[in-house]
Amino acid sequence: MRYVVKANLRRMVQALTAMINVIVLICSVVGIILCGYLVGFDVEQFYIPTISRYLSILLVLFFVLISLRSVIGRLDKKKNIAPYRPPMWIMTFLFIAILVEIDMRYYPIFDIPSKAGMIYIACAIFLTSILELSKMAIRIMTRVVNPMAVFVISFLIIIAIGTVLLSVPNSTYEEGSNLPFVDALFVSTSATCVTGLCTVDFMNTFTLYGQIVVLVLIQIGGLGVVTLTSFFALSLIGALPFNSSMMLKDLISEDSTTNIRGVVIRIVTTTFTLEAIGAAAIFFSLGYYPIASFWDKIYFSVFHAISAFCNAGFSNYPDGLGSPTLTGNNTLYYVISLLVIMGGIGFPVFTNFFKIIAIRCSQFIRRLEKKRVKRYLHSWGLNSMIVIKMTLLLLIFGTAYFLIFEWNGMLSGYSVWGKIAQAFYNAVLPRTAGFGSQDISSVKPLTYIVIVLLMWIGGAPQSTAGGIKVTTIWIMFKNAYCQVRGLNHVETHKREISAFSVNRAFATVTITVGMIFVSYVALMFTEAGVEPRKLLFEVVSAISTVGSSMGITADLSVAGKYIITFIMFAGRIGVITLVSSFLSHKDLPQYRYPSEHVLM
Repeated sequence: MRYVVKANLRRMVQALTAMINVIVLICSVVGIILCGYLVGFDVEQFYIPTISRYLSILLVLFFVLISLRSVIGRLDKKKNIAPYRPPMWIMTFLFIAILVEIDMRYYPIFDIPSKAGMIYIACAIFLTSILELSKMAIRIMTRVVNPMAVFVISFLIIIAIGTVLLSVPNSTYEEGSNLPFVDALFVSTSATCVTGLCTVDFMNTFTLYGQIVVLVLIQIGGLGVVTLTSFFALSLIGALPFNSSMMLKDLISEDSTTNIRGVVIRIVTTTFTLEAIGAAAIFFSLGYYPIASFWDKIYFSVFHAISAFCNAGFSNYPDGLGSPTLTGNNTLYYVISLLVIMGGIGFPVFTNFFKIIAIRCSQFIRRLEKKRVKRYLHSWGLNSMIVIKMTLLLLIFGTAYFLIFEWNGMLSGYSVWGKIAQAFYNAVLPRTAGFGSQDISSVKPLTYIVIVLLMWIGGAPQSTAGGIKVTTIWIMFKNAYCQVRGLNHVETHKREISAFSVNRAFATVTITVGMIFVSYVALMFTEAGVEPRKLLFEVVSAISTVGSSMGITADLSVAGKYIITFIMFAGRIGVITLVSSFLSHKDLPQYRYPSEHVLM
C-alpha cells in the first residue's frame, strides 16, 4: 500500500511539473508578444493600463511558478523529474520587478515613474521568456534529430521572427505604410545570415527600433542560433543533456563533449569582449568627426563593432563607411579591418590560441619551480595553421594588388598613408564583409575579377565569414600539388589530410559553383535589363555572405529579391549542410566494390 501511495504521489508531482512547464511556456510566448507589441506599435494611451495589468499578471505567474518548480526539483530526492535550479540573478530580477509593481500600484514609497517602472517590468518578463524558451529549445534538441536540420530550422525561425519585427509600423519612418514583405524578408535574411545586402536605404528607412532589430539579428546570426540558445540554457539550468551536447559538439566541431560548456561560454564571452574592445577603439578613433552627439558616437561605435566582427557589413551612417566625411579617418578603417579579420578567423583558432597560452603559462611556471617541462609535438592544430597562413597570404596579395594596380585608380585622391589604409581595407572587406568605401561599379576588369575571387574564397570555417573557406581552397591547391608529384594522398606540415576532408572540399567547390551558375542564369531571366557582370557580382556576394554590391540590389525585381534571399541563406548555412540536412543518411555499407581508374 505504501509503495502504491508513493507511486501515485510521484505521478502527481510529475504531472504538476509538466503543467507548470506548459503554463510557463505559454506565459513566455504571451510575454514576448506583449513586449513586441509595446515596442513595435504605437499603442494608444487607452490600452496601456490594460497591457500593464497583463504584464503584472505574467510577472507574478513567472515568479511563483519558477519558484514552485525549483522547490519541487529540490525535494525530489530520486530525481524523477529534471532538476531545475534557476540562477539567483533572474529570481532577483523578477523579485525587484514585483517590488517596482507594488510601489507603482499600491505603496508609492520610492515614487517610481510609471513609464520607467513599466519598461523595467517588460524587460524582466522579456528576459525570463527568452531564457525559458531557450530551455525548451534544449529539450527539443535532446530528441534524436539530425543536428544539421536543427541548425537550418533554427535560422529559418529567426529569419521569420525578424521578418515580422521589421514589418511592424515602428520599424520604419514612413507612417501608415509598413515595409513590404519581400523587403522585410530580404533584410531579415541578410542580417541573420550576416551578409549586408539591403534593398532599401537602411539609414533613412529604419527607425532606431528597426536598426536595433537588425543589430540583434546580426549578433544572433554571427554567433549561431544553437550556440546562443545553448549559452542561455547553460545560464539557466547549468548543464546540457547528453544528446544536446553531442549535437552541439558536431556543430562547433569539438572532439568530445567533456568541455562543451567551457567552449560555448568561451565563444560567447570572446565575441562580446572583442566587440566591446572594438567599439571602444572605434569611439576613440572618431575624435572630432561629425557625429551628432556623444550618444550617437556610442551607438555608431557599438553598431559597427558588432556588424564588423560578425562580418555583416551593415552601416547606420549616411552613405555608409564610404562617406566623404569618414574616408580620411585611417584609424577607423584599420579598426574595422581588424574586427572583420578576427571575426573571419573562426572560433576554433581562438580556442587553439587560448590552449597554447595555457600551455605556455604552465611551462613557464614549471620552469620557475625547476620542474620537468612537458613538451607538446603539435601545439598549433592543422586547421589553425592553414587558416592563419591563408589569411595572411590573401591579405598580402590583396593589399599589394590594390597598391600596385589601383594607385592612380580607385585609390587616387588619398594621401600615401591613406592609400595604404584603403588598400588594406579593400583587401579585407571583399573576403567577408561588405563595408564598401569605394564605388566598385566602375572598377577595372582585372580588379573586378580579383574582388570576385576574394569574395568566393571567403574566410575561415566555424567563423562569421562566408565563402567556400580558406581551408577548402588550401586543400584544393595542395591536392593538385600532391597529384603533380605523384602522391596518392594529401600531406602538409608533416600530417596527412583525411580523404573525407579532400572529398568535402571538392564537393563544396562543385556545389557552390553549380549554385552560382543556376542563380546567375535565373537572375538573367528576371533582371533582363541589368548588366550581366553586375548580376554575377551580386550572386557571388550573396552566396559568400559578403554584402558588396554594384548598386543593383534595391532595383531587383520581386523574383530577383527572392532568389538573392535564398542564396544568402544557403551561403550562411553552407551548401553541403543545406542539402544534407533534409536527406536521409544511410549507414555505411559493409562492402566495397572493386576499384577502377577513369581516364582524366
